[in-house]
Amino acid sequence: MPPTRTPARPVWEDRFAKPTCDALRAAIDPAQTDLFDLARTRLSALPDALEDLVWHGIPWRWTLVYRQKQDATASALAYLVPKPDRPLVALPIPHEVLSTVRLKKSSRLIREGLTQAKVVAGVYWPQWELTSKSLLDEIVTLIEHRLVGAAQSA
Repeated sequence: MPPTRTPARPVWEDRFAKPTCDALRAAIDPAQTDLFDLARTRLSALPDALEDLVWHGIPWRWTLVYRQKQDATASALAYLVPKPDRPLVALPIPHEVLSTVRLKKSSRLIREGLTQAKVVAGVYWPQWELTSKSLLDEIVTLIEHRLVGAAQSA
């Protein structure tokens, strides 16, 4: 019996072969690539942001992690998950920071993401599928709010 050949795994799912960001981008639905590129640009432009590609297992698999350069061991500012059908952004938000966010001034999508977020050790983990530039703008504003809160408490 001849050996059977297993089909190659999609680049996003193959944990044994670290892909390039360009390979991950190529696997994303073409209708989503502009928004994915904009998300990478906006997240990389955060103060002292450092982008790193890390395997996070199921369901995130290969994920772009954004941390501050001066504190590379601290929790991340954001995670950009390059899901082929629709990328998503996840944020670890400590309870102290979330309590200062004005939910009434946020869009319904942001409010729902925050109120339905899983909580692990006092940290909220909301995630949003990237559907529009305005949603991305609000997510980046939320990250900037977190950075301002952290700077004021330091």
